[in-house]
Amino acid sequence: MTTPSRPSARAQRPAPAARLAIGLTSLALVGATVAGPAGASSATAAPVASFGAAASPAAVATATTAATAAPAVSAKPSTTVARPGARVSVTGQLKSAQPKTAVSLQRLHGRSWRTVASVTPPGTSAAARAYTLRVPTSAKGRTVFRVASVSNGGQRVGTSRPFTMLVGAGNPKSVGYLTTPPARWNPCSPVRYRVNLEGAPKGAAADIDAAIGQIAAGTGMRFVKVGTTGVVPGSKGQDVPDTYPKGTDLVVAFARPGDTRPAKRSAYLTKGSDIVGVGGAFFEPTPQRVGSGSWHRIVQGYVVLDNTKKLPTGFGRGNSTGLLGTWGQVLMHELGHVVGLDHPTVSDPIQIMYPATTSKPAVWGAGDLVGLQRLGTASGCFPAARAATKSAAMSTDKVLPLDRPDH
Repeated sequence: MTTPSRPSARAQRPAPAARLAIGLTSLALVGATVAGPAGASSATAAPVASFGAAASPAAVATATTAATAAPAVSAKPSTTVARPGARVSVTGQLKSAQPKTAVSLQRLHGRSWRTVASVTPPGTSAAARAYTLRVPTSAKGRTVFRVASVSNGGQRVGTSRPFTMLVGAGNPKSVGYLTTPPARWNPCSPVRYRVNLEGAPKGAAADIDAAIGQIAAGTGMRFVKVGTTGVVPGSKGQDVPDTYPKGTDLVVAFARPGDTRPAKRSAYLTKGSDIVGVGGAFFEPTPQRVGSGSWHRIVQGYVVLDNTKKLPTGFGRGNSTGLLGTWGQVLMHELGHVVGLDHPTVSDPIQIMYPATTSKPAVWGAGDLVGLQRLGTASGCFPAARAATKSAAMSTDKVLPLDRPDH
């Protein structure tokens, strides 16, 4: 049995003593979902909060492919990744020759569609049925659009295939994945999470929920908060799956490096280091075929944060000297690792997954969004869960270091 290589304990420092590194991504591969015994936590099992729309194989198929082989209206965006405020258009043509049929650009909002722009093609000939609509790019993030054709009487004639628009700053190629092939959660099953707020700064609970909401928005996945827990990820050692309360997939916890209580001490945190947080996941070693790609399926995630570090809460620019950034930025970064993102292969400090915190608003960049989109609902659902392995031994594969020190 081999063990994963550990990321470097030294942090990348883009400026001497000015920036605090954030995510040693700790990954191990396991053969089955790890679940602790019932009653391991006093928290209630009923959902406390939910982020993201409920996903199902049918819903994912509807959001990513056409409901029919020949949609009533075609839609081709000029690009699907853009900077904020960039000029983006969608062009297409009505398939039928019905007169006075309006064409509307609609945005998916929750489970309903809202019209954001409309135009009426001038005639019924093939050329006259063509249209062009402006796609709004003022709001950063991931947005699903479609084009609907509506008759003069207000009756919907049909819709186009949905398309996803990613709006973010920076380089869209600045993205990285933890493994090859990538590891990701099954987007058609909710990720159930608990929090451990022992020693956490005031406002941490709201920051965790808000960061989870940002992950849900970027991936299209659903996250359900099921309560609190006393579990500290890494209390059993590095790269060892933790025993979570039953029905829990992810734990986000604060801890003190070097805590004298073994159950409260995380092997992922080192006293005196400049690491403020660690996020990662455990996943099945054998990839599965989903759609046109192969993927490892993540079965357990964790985030553990150093409660001795002093950062402001929230998602603003945060500190501009000393420890840069905010807890919101750190949480988004570490949760990015939880869903399968690594530090970008193309360096860009605008991205949240950049390996050091910076003084900037905590908003996904273009590269972040490209990665989150690929790891979420857009890539389809895993097949039905396979039977759990009967072996008690952890099945591991060797992975390369995910971080490298400066020289």
